[in-house]
Amino acid sequence: MAEIAESELDTRLRAFCEHVDSIVKRSGEGGYQFDTRDELVRYVGGNFVFGQQYLLPEHCSYNQLSRTSLIEMAKYLSDAVINPSAAIVTTLDHFRYWAWTAAIASRAFRDNDDEDITLLKSDFQNTIHLGLLPIRTATTSGNPTLDAIHSDSERLALISGLSVLEGFICRIGSTLTSEGRTRKTIQASWKPRNEDGTQRTIGNGSEVSNYHDILQIWMNYDADEEVSRVLSEINDMTRYDGGVLEWKFEDALDMIQREREDGTQNFLTILSKHRNLNLHGQTSTHALAPLALTLCCLFVWDSISDEEYSEISEDVIESIQWRNQTPVEHVHPLWPSALYPI
Repeated sequence: MAEIAESELDTRLRAFCEHVDSIVKRSGEGGYQFDTRDELVRYVGGNFVFGQQYLLPEHCSYNQLSRTSLIEMAKYLSDAVINPSAAIVTTLDHFRYWAWTAAIASRAFRDNDDEDITLLKSDFQNTIHLGLLPIRTATTSGNPTLDAIHSDSERLALISGLSVLEGFICRIGSTLTSEGRTRKTIQASWKPRNEDGTQRTIGNGSEVSNYHDILQIWMNYDADEEVSRVLSEINDMTRYDGGVLEWKFEDALDMIQREREDGTQNFLTILSKHRNLNLHGQTSTHALAPLALTLCCLFVWDSISDEEYSEISEDVIESIQWRNQTPVEHVHPLWPSALYPI
């Protein structure tokens, strides 16, 4: 399977961000000014959808990448969302990455006969379908129901994606129970220390209801070494331009300032803030949907081994090729061929 050098990804990411910054600029209080270009599929609020692949060379496909490279790509796809100065961006890179992961998920977790895991897997795949909607139906259909879902698909994908990710961590991870209770005492290293300098802890059997804590438990306790490193880089707020964060995520200014002041610098707390605001109907935002779906995909890659991926990917490709050669009237939405390729 193919590997792609980080140096090449770094170069391509910088070029992409410069390209987006040349198209989308800030205008007035929270406004946007942008050039109309062929690769710009649509925009809703601050979310801009581009119909081209920028991070991977055009001759390279996501299904050709090794599991290690697919894990690494999560960081670059996240940076592509966060780093442009005025736009929250989704590209064909994101769509293809999500679609390939969802196709793999159709064959993953087969050794787990828990009905809840099977349902969670289908919830993940359906969430990816929501994420793919802007690239698959770029124009209105005339069906008011479909048009309503299409116009709000990023927000729906954000809420669903964050719910799926929590389910993954609690039901497939080893540190929390399916009810969200700890199986052991946890050193909460992502929190500021107590006044006496001791580390804060979450006791064995405690209910963990804070979404940010759940994400941090995945990163610090459940994720394998490579995934934990990638999550740590995504989580490191010092990697991002402070002014850009404040511009894009003004609903989370209080959390951004708190993370800076106490020195913890957790970017993922912004994701938690947006989850709570949307879940409780306090705001309606399309922000961070592409990041939420990318993190869901990263959990899938975290949950299978290199050997399992090699076996599953061959099976998935064969299934897609067979469906392409054997046209059928109805393609089940959870079949690999319904998800990949785009």
